[in-house]
Amino acid sequence: GHHVIFDHIGPLDEFGEFPVAEGNIYRMYDPKTTIFYFRGDGFKLKAIADSISDIYSRTNTVHRQMLPEQHAKVPSQAGNQGAGNDDDQSAEPEPPKKGNGKSKPKSRKSKKE
Repeated sequence: GHHVIFDHIGPLDEFGEFPVAEGNIYRMYDPKTTIFYFRGDGFKLKAIADSISDIYSRTNTVHRQMLPEQHAKVPSQAGNQGAGNDDDQSAEPEPPKKGNGKSKPKSRKSKKE
């Protein structure tokens, strides 16, 4: 018979006595190798994250070259940018984070104070 893996977190070598073909791994994360398996395909999460970071950096560089006026420090517009934005717009923007306050209405912020 064939051995199949569903929803497992742990190293693949835990199944050493029961050899499992990669095609029979449906959802599994191996923290030793940082490989996530989905429907028989392995994805190196570290390499994917590094590539996304590289794309973000390159896109930001090109954006700065094409639209430098959007990255220039303009004090008169700094207060009109919305909640969560820094006054220093010339600094490298950070990638979006969950809960960074950009989508929260201003009234919520005043309730916390």
